[in-house]
Amino acid sequence: MKFKVGERVTGLAAVFYNGEIDHGAWQSHTMLSHTMLREIATTNISDDLSFEDASTFSMAMATVAVGFYLLLDFPRMLGKGRRKVKGFHLGKVRHGIKKHPEYFKSIGATATFDYRDPKVVRNIIGEVSASDVDLTIGSDAITENDTPQLSADGLSATGHGKGKLVLTLPWPEEYPKPEDVEIFKAVAARLGTDDQDVGAWFFNDFLTDALEKKYVVTAPPVEIVEGGIASAQKGFDILKEGCQ
Repeated sequence: MKFKVGERVTGLAAVFYNGEIDHGAWQSHTMLSHTMLREIATTNISDDLSFEDASTFSMAMATVAVGFYLLLDFPRMLGKGRRKVKGFHLGKVRHGIKKHPEYFKSIGATATFDYRDPKVVRNIIGEVSASDVDLTIGSDAITENDTPQLSADGLSATGHGKGKLVLTLPWPEEYPKPEDVEIFKAVAARLGTDDQDVGAWFFNDFLTDALEKKYVVTAPPVEIVEGGIASAQKGFDILKEGCQ
């Protein structure tokens, strides 16, 4: 076995593979024996990374990895700064964009936009035009209401017919699919199921090195909502408002 007793790790809970709710992650304790936490979807975490921050890390990073390396077929990253992708990521950061734009830029954003702004597509197009780059790749981590349509509209205007958009949910039926933007759906669990080779490389090799050398960091900080499952609605209300 790759991991030893006492090592600090994070990974995808086994409910993804076996469908057993006792092995899910959203509870006070979950079963993570060597048969339940798959090595190919598990990575070591450093002593200075809290379990709270690490608990959200696996799902987020796995979703990105599926988008990059399975759906978009990017070359695997070799190390810090070896590859730079020009694209945009649409996430639920509505209030944070207005309050903390410098924070988002400090973790890698070149520009920030409020996706609730009626002029968001126009603003993205303007930013792309001013930067003199072709924006062909997009990631919509929200995938609610009209966000897929807004994302596709932006890529239609900037991608010159080569746009590719990754969603986390299916394309909404009430909107026609664009003809000039290729649509993909990212499912994080694929790294531990049908694409185990990529999963093993990403979790066991790349992430372990990235966390140790600090060129991948967890962000934004986790906010703890006390009360367990009984406080689920409070957590949903916070998510609905966007990050603060």
